[in-house]
Amino acid sequence: SFTSDSMLFDEITLSGTHVPAQVTVTQLTDTTGMSQAMIESYKYNVTDGTKTALFHTGIASQFYENFFDITADDVIKALPAQEDLESYGLSDPYCTVSLNAGGVRTTLSCSAKDEEGYYYVMKKGYNVIYRVAADKLFWAEYTYADMATSLLYAPYIYDVKSISLEFETGENYTFETNTPEISEDLVVTSDG
Repeated sequence: SFTSDSMLFDEITLSGTHVPAQVTVTQLTDTTGMSQAMIESYKYNVTDGTKTALFHTGIASQFYENFFDITADDVIKALPAQEDLESYGLSDPYCTVSLNAGGVRTTLSCSAKDEEGYYYVMKKGYNVIYRVAADKLFWAEYTYADMATSLLYAPYIYDVKSISLEFETGENYTFETNTPEISEDLVVTSDG
C-alpha cells in the first residue's frame, strides 16, 4: 500500500453524455502478487461499475497536472441563465470530471467540442462559462477504455523466470533466465 504523500489524488470521477456509466479512479489498495515496480507504475484502479482495471501512474500524473493547469481562452458568460447553459451544451454536460485531492473536490463540466475545436467549461461553485481549446482538455473525451490498462497485473520483466512456447507443429521451446535480481547481465537460454 502507499502513503498519502505518494498519491496525487484520492479519487477522480468521470461522467457525462459521452460515457455510458460513471468512471471512477481510486487509490489501489490490494497489491497482492504485484512486484514493487508494478506497484509504482499502477497506484490507482479504474472502474465503470462492472469492470475494474489498473490506471497507470504516469497518466494519473498528466491528468492531475493538466486538471489544475487549465487556462481559459475566453470568458463567455458570467451569471449564465438556463437558456445559456442549454445554448452552450452545459445543461446536460458532455463531460463532468470531479477530482478529490486532500479532501478538496474540484469539479469541471464541459460541452462537446464545437466545430472550431473548443469546449465550453464551467467550474462548480463559479457561475461562469469559459471557452477552452480542446488540446488543453485531453481527458474530455476519455472513457473507461481509454483509462484502463490492458495489462492486468502483468509481470515485470525481472520477475519472469521462464517462458514456454508451444506450437501447433508440436515444437516446444522453453526460455529461462539466469538472474533472480535486476541486472544488466541478464542471460536467456533455450532448453538449457
